[in-house]
Amino acid sequence: MVSRRQTPTESTRDDGKIARLPRVGAREKLMISVARVAATLNAEHDLEKVLDLICHEALNLFAADTAVLWENQGESLVAVKALGLFGPQIQGVRVPIDDTDTIACRCFRRRSPVLEHHLLEGQGNRSLLGLPPAAVVLCVPLIHRDEGLGVLGLRDRENPHRFSTTDQKAVSLFA
Repeated sequence: MVSRRQTPTESTRDDGKIARLPRVGAREKLMISVARVAATLNAEHDLEKVLDLICHEALNLFAADTAVLWENQGESLVAVKALGLFGPQIQGVRVPIDDTDTIACRCFRRRSPVLEHHLLEGQGNRSLLGLPPAAVVLCVPLIHRDEGLGVLGLRDRENPHRFSTTDQKAVSLFA
């Protein structure tokens, strides 16, 4: 009997035959991530674990190089969780909400998503400790019962087309 490797869309049945499995599409991946975060929100009472999971899921789902959760703390947004390539540099950064250069602040004030491509040095990055310019930044507000809680921000420094308006809608659903 000759054995062969299974492809990602195949599974071995109980009788040893290969069964075809459907590929998981983008919509299904989004729903799986949302379900995972929802389950964690309901089961965990550890905010750190929940924030960590949200950032990890966002990084994986949207192939960003950095994910940041900004929390509204009165007159400022604070990067309470930041993961990925520039996570350590962004974690803990505090930016005044009225800052006009920071995309997360504009997103929060407008209470609507902001997607910016081909950013130049200084645009959207000025307040973030001199990070290299991002090719694209996508921010969505986190709103609960008309209260602005913060912003979920994703960035990629290499591919200006990493995020699209379709991703903007998906990140909004995710957030």
